[in-house]
Amino acid sequence: IEMNNTRGYVVEITPMNTTIREFGGVLYGDSFTGRYVTVPNSHILKGNVFNYTKDTPFIWDQLVLNVTYESDVKLAERLLFDAAEEVVGPMMRENRARLRSKYEFADLADYIAEEPRVGWAFGASSIDLSLVYFCPVFAKGSYRTRLVKRIYEKVTAEPRVQFAYPHVQFVPSDGDK
Repeated sequence: IEMNNTRGYVVEITPMNTTIREFGGVLYGDSFTGRYVTVPNSHILKGNVFNYTKDTPFIWDQLVLNVTYESDVKLAERLLFDAAEEVVGPMMRENRARLRSKYEFADLADYIAEEPRVGWAFGASSIDLSLVYFCPVFAKGSYRTRLVKRIYEKVTAEPRVQFAYPHVQFVPSDGDK
């Protein structure tokens, strides 16, 4: 569950408190921190509680690749799709029916990513390509790491696609010497 900016696995519920074993927190991804968090049940009644595993063991995630405006953006999109196909594609197809059975409304299937999807957006100094995929809740960090590594390998091997990053370039005017 996630509540009050804390994520973890419920390990005990008493009349007064709920104890969770924290993951994420100050660590990258969804790694266990080793900490137990005791939350008064009054806080649970007052705030939102997000349950990651109530009816499905999967969660959607998103990775953003920022590429320069000079890049071959269609090729960059293809590289994202290729990496996603290698890392999460087969798993997503194998579990599509399990997810679909949990949709509250039949028309949701048209709007929910059941295979890797890439969306485009304009950034301040880049084209931002967002890869949306789902994976097992408990393995989100490892899937994300595998995807980032694979995307990095593909982009660095392709000279027509360049990562965008913030930088400043000084261009002197004609009067400057």
